[in-house]
Amino acid sequence: MNKGLNGSHLNSLKNIHNSYVMDFCNIIWRDKAFEKNSKSKSIGFMIPDSFINKLMKQRYYRISVNGQDTEIQSPQDLNLKSNFNLFYSPPFTSIITDIIRDLEDEENVEIRLIGPLNEKSFTELIKSEDRWLDEYTYDSLRIKILNELYNKGYKGVNLLLFSSLRSLNK
Repeated sequence: MNKGLNGSHLNSLKNIHNSYVMDFCNIIWRDKAFEKNSKSKSIGFMIPDSFINKLMKQRYYRISVNGQDTEIQSPQDLNLKSNFNLFYSPPFTSIITDIIRDLEDEENVEIRLIGPLNEKSFTELIKSEDRWLDEYTYDSLRIKILNELYNKGYKGVNLLLFSSLRSLNK
């Protein structure tokens, strides 16, 4: 089966595999969608920069007022790369929202998160005068949610991230 592959080819395939694993972790956890970095071996899924630039330009919202396109938020005001992470992922948003609602109910909070969890919304809620999951940091809440996904049977994302990112194993 592998007769045509020598050590050099196998090493190349291993490097490509590791790069894709890192790219996937960058997208779903680290808010670094499609980044290319030779130090971390991320290759942005080998997607051309021209396509990534077009994709990012489509990620902010525009409205039409009297036939004129108007930006709701400019791309510079948004962390567009976070829009691809686990907390914005359509298959997971309702599950994660349920997890956050359960945490909010357990803690009897005074305010609730609206929309996907991101660092900006977390910071605004923590700094508000009303009480909201004050015992968590942004990272500890994300890890709590990741562990709750595992407990609910969604083990793959948890296992991938914990086995691939040293920062989660501290």
